[in-house]
Amino acid sequence: MLALQSVIIPGSPPNLLLGYGGKGFAIIASDTRLSQGYSILSRNTSKLCEINENVMLGTIGCYADNIALKKRIQVQMKHYEFEQERTMPASACASMLSKILYSKRFFPYYCFNLLAGIDENGQGWCWNYDAIGSFKPSRFSQVGTGSSLIAPVLDQQFVGYNTTGEQKERSIEEVQDIIIDCFNCAAERDMFTG
Repeated sequence: MLALQSVIIPGSPPNLLLGYGGKGFAIIASDTRLSQGYSILSRNTSKLCEINENVMLGTIGCYADNIALKKRIQVQMKHYEFEQERTMPASACASMLSKILYSKRFFPYYCFNLLAGIDENGQGWCWNYDAIGSFKPSRFSQVGTGSSLIAPVLDQQFVGYNTTGEQKERSIEEVQDIIIDCFNCAAERDMFTG
């Protein structure tokens, strides 16, 4: 069974995305807060967008650029599906997003992106992007203001740094619990997240 799941955590840190790809599933999580500096503009704004049934995109940064990027991706996806008569695979979506971002490199979208999806073999992946399209595939990734706070926790839980036991494959429920704990941890310690 393949599952692509998004987790929206109300009241958690603004500008924080976290993704994980496991065997048969991919999870991408974000908060719902839209803020500017210390002001909260909205507590109910989604930063996630479903690209197709196997891929989801999370964007943070300038909200207007996030919307423009999502619209451009949706146009590209419809064009691909019309020409190819099939859904775009996750790895092709990752490459497409990189090309879209790079095409605007002289006046870039001021947003940072995290793509989570399931490839043709049923393996979940995350792709982390900078503003001009450089990306890196990985099993888990985080982007945003609280990412430096939760990076050591993710390394310990998913890579096994400083552990003597053997790392086991995590279930979707275990990963979801770890992600929620990471969001709570960042909310407690990052002054920009409140």
